[in-house]
Amino acid sequence: MMEKKIYTLIYPNYFDKQRFGIPGHKKVSHLIGEALYDKDYRKAYEYLQELGTKEASLPFDGDYEQFFNQIIDQNIRHFYDSSLYSADFNDRLGNILEQDGPVCVVEDEGITFRMPTEKRTMARLLQEDFPEEEIGAFRVMTLEQKVPRKLLTTTNINFLGCEKDKYFPGKSVLTISFFLPMGSYATMAMKQLDIFSRGF
Repeated sequence: MMEKKIYTLIYPNYFDKQRFGIPGHKKVSHLIGEALYDKDYRKAYEYLQELGTKEASLPFDGDYEQFFNQIIDQNIRHFYDSSLYSADFNDRLGNILEQDGPVCVVEDEGITFRMPTEKRTMARLLQEDFPEEEIGAFRVMTLEQKVPRKLLTTTNINFLGCEKDKYFPGKSVLTISFFLPMGSYATMAMKQLDIFSRGF
């Protein structure tokens, strides 16, 4: 067992892939949202077929606009809109990070993230006077309320132990614990920790 250690992790507060589709299906809900925003209802329906959820099999008479505005559950419709907002937030945040320092592109089920390879890439975002309106005064719809979203998340990673992996010979199992504020993704924390850990 390793000695217990604590590491302060700072990482971009991206929306992770869960925001762009359900498990086992293509991650295209943000593309549906984009097509709906452009009022291209036919294109939105085509993406819905790619998504392959139960909504794709709902009966309708060929009126794509009516399908999305009346037939489909409006809570589901709002999910597509939120996915678009989330993709836009991710893109804006990625642009800022890419301007400020070295990043690497991480792809997960077709969704890409520009992740910092060095902490200094996030230095400007950590400044108290950073103009968050630089991200477009962006607001994400959550539970029908407009709330600001933090650009970065900070957490303390507790390294509790490291052992040989009994299922995968030659590999190790690392046990950690940490807490995150509501709305942040533990999976994003793991993506960033994996990148930074290469320099440990």
